[in-house]
Amino acid sequence: MARKRMLSPEFFSSGPVSRLPISAMVTFAGLWTYFDDYGRGEDDADLIKAAVWPRRSSMPPKKVRADLDAIAAEHLVCRYEVAGVKLLHSPSWSEHQKISHRTASKLPPCSIHEPGMYSFFLHESGDGLDRFRNGSGKPPERLASPSRVRRE
Repeated sequence: MARKRMLSPEFFSSGPVSRLPISAMVTFAGLWTYFDDYGRGEDDADLIKAAVWPRRSSMPPKKVRADLDAIAAEHLVCRYEVAGVKLLHSPSWSEHQKISHRTASKLPPCSIHEPGMYSFFLHESGDGLDRFRNGSGKPPERLASPSRVRRE
C-alpha cells in the first residue's frame, strides 16, 4: 500500500541521486512510497513498476529493473535475500523518514544493515522464517509468485 513520505530538499542535490538517470531518480523517489515503515520491500520490478509507474507504458518492468540496478550501484538501496525471496531496503531509511505509528513489517530485516533486528527476528521465530512464512512453512502468496509471468 502506498504511503505518504517526505523527500528532503537535499534529495535532488545528493551526489548519488544526481548521478542517476532521470527515470532511476523517479523510481528511487517512488521507492519511498513502496517501502514499508522499516524501509523494506520486495525486489520485484513488476511490483515496483505497478507501484511507481502504474500508468506509464513507456516504463516496462525491464526499464524499472535497469533503474533498480543503477540505484543499487549507487548504494542507495541494499539488495538481500531470505528464503529465496529477493528483497531490498534503504540503509539510510531512519535518517530520512520519521514514522510515528509504525506498522509491523511482514518482511525480514537485512542481516548486514539491521543485524540486531535480524538476530531478534531469528530468535523470535526459530529459523527466522516462521513469521516470514506466516507460520505455514511457505512464503506468503504475495511473495511466493513463481507462476507470475515476467513481462519485459
